[in-house]
Amino acid sequence: MSERKIRKTMDYDAVTGGILKASLRIVAALVTIILLYVCIGKSYAFGYRIFQNQPYHPDSVRSISVTIPNGCTSLEVGEALAHADIIENAYVFAIQCRMYHYIIQPGVHVISDAMTPREILEVLSEKETETEQSGNMPDGGTP
Repeated sequence: MSERKIRKTMDYDAVTGGILKASLRIVAALVTIILLYVCIGKSYAFGYRIFQNQPYHPDSVRSISVTIPNGCTSLEVGEALAHADIIENAYVFAIQCRMYHYIIQPGVHVISDAMTPREILEVLSEKETETEQSGNMPDGGTP
């Protein structure tokens, strides 16, 4: 083979390799941009849910009785409420509980799915009085 053909083939290989490298860099940059866009969008939505104070079911009239045992974490309570379709996201609930400095109290609490997350946290952080725990009214009657 002549030296000219060898040089021409090497030039084509160099050009093809350069185009391939540039194409791969462009594809990698596009994938990175798309992943960033998706992650930023999901992070914004998650953060928005933390600070919004809207009920999950605003038109509902359903109330449920929730029994919280001793030692239950806010995430466990959030998972139970999400499973009961009272709140949308257990992690958001746990972050709200910590961020707003609520301490969930054990006992029986009545909540509605028309309540805002802050209202639910207020109810769940209230301590039961002795009369509520024993079931007796202060005047000697029963509830």
